[in-house]
Amino acid sequence: MIEPCSTRSGPTARDARVRRLLGAYRDTLEFDRRVLLEKFELYDVAVKVVGVGSVGTRCWIALMMARGSRDPLFLQIKEADASVLEPLLGAAGSLTTASGSSPASG
Repeated sequence: MIEPCSTRSGPTARDARVRRLLGAYRDTLEFDRRVLLEKFELYDVAVKVVGVGSVGTRCWIALMMARGSRDPLFLQIKEADASVLEPLLGAAGSLTTASGSSPASG
């Protein structure tokens, strides 16, 4: 089920949150992908109801339009939970084991 933002009037807190998420995502991209994404602006956002494996997580579909043209770009923005492996492997980007030591130190 998709609830288009165009059925409501004016920007909402959800729109502002999606804009912040897109900005944070853009900052993680390699230069060439960031330049490409910056050619688009957020046009509309819809809430997406997710499937059984993702119940309780937030998910949006963002419609972005290229500046100066009618080329669309659709992005799915989905909230991520901690991995089930995190207790064993540590948080993403971390090199510590469940015992608290780094793999290199044994």
